[in-house]
Amino acid sequence: KEDQSGNTYQQLRELNSLVLAKGLTKFFIVSNDYHLPRIQAMIELAAELRNLRNLLVNNSLFLESAEEIVIEHDQGHWAEMIDRAYASDLMKERIKLEEQGVAQIKSGIYKLQ
Repeated sequence: KEDQSGNTYQQLRELNSLVLAKGLTKFFIVSNDYHLPRIQAMIELAAELRNLRNLLVNNSLFLESAEEIVIEHDQGHWAEMIDRAYASDLMKERIKLEEQGVAQIKSGIYKLQ
């Protein structure tokens, strides 16, 4: 359990350190589906996350959608609720902001800290 970081990039830095310290060779990162592209962009582009990037490139790090996991295990309970959430204006705005964040990371504008 990592509880010292305040944002996604800080969490990934801590995870990167754990990979090195514990010799982790295969694991999953579970997050909201809309957030996975930002996580992937950070891993791919931040020099400080090279341990994670190496695992991702070698198919030893898997980015998994929390929504897909819960639907797979209990579709009757989760599918309609998640579909409604993703159809909402609030979620559409969140996804737009995530896409902008990914574009900023890729362009170098986004300050990873």
